[in-house]
Amino acid sequence: MTYYTPMPLELVFAGFHEEMSHYEEITFSGRLLQVERLDAMRVRVVRLVNASQLDDYLNPRFSPGQVIHCLPLTLE
Repeated sequence: MTYYTPMPLELVFAGFHEEMSHYEEITFSGRLLQVERLDAMRVRVVRLVNASQLDDYLNPRFSPGQVIHCLPLTLE
């Protein structure tokens, strides 16, 4: 991605790190997913990071926006 702007990059990407900080990565069905936690038992898929097969990128189960029910989050 290329940006042509007279603005300093610090201003262009201001807030980008904070926006991405609430995402986490989980392994689900052997695939690495970047997700946003909705509550203790549900996450929403942000993107499929790594897949075992190329067809996984076309699988609607792993598409962005899908809600996955998972085990409760345990805090230690």
